[in-house]
Amino acid sequence: MTLSKQMMLVISTLVLLLLATAMYVNYRNAETFIRDQLYSNAENTASSLGVTLGHTNGDIAMQETLINAVFDSGYYEAIILTDIDNKPLYQRTLPVKVYGIPDWFIRHIHLKSAEAIVPVSSNWRLVGHLKVKGHRGHAYEQLWKAFHE
Repeated sequence: MTLSKQMMLVISTLVLLLLATAMYVNYRNAETFIRDQLYSNAENTASSLGVTLGHTNGDIAMQETLINAVFDSGYYEAIILTDIDNKPLYQRTLPVKVYGIPDWFIRHIHLKSAEAIVPVSSNWRLVGHLKVKGHRGHAYEQLWKAFHE
């Protein structure tokens, strides 16, 4: 093999290696961003909903209505309201179903459910806790788009 062919082979290999590295770093950055965004959304929703639930003065119907209004957006796996003894007062859950994404992708990408727990208080008195879990299905869809692109 001549020197020019050897140099072309080395340069081609380096270019492919740099391209693969750039793609990997780009994907990892997207994955980190999506995980952080999933947690941030759960935390913000839990905080704002927790404050709102505190102003219902224990009205279960109003609390259920508020939780249903947030939950029905489809961006949450679970929203659970518990009393101070951690007994569930009301909960809504949604199984994680992802459509249009290959099973091998979901098996190899392990996303933990981002969950935020905040205290619910009324007039400076703790009345319970609110747990909000972000829906991983939307995160898988975004990761698949980033991987596919």
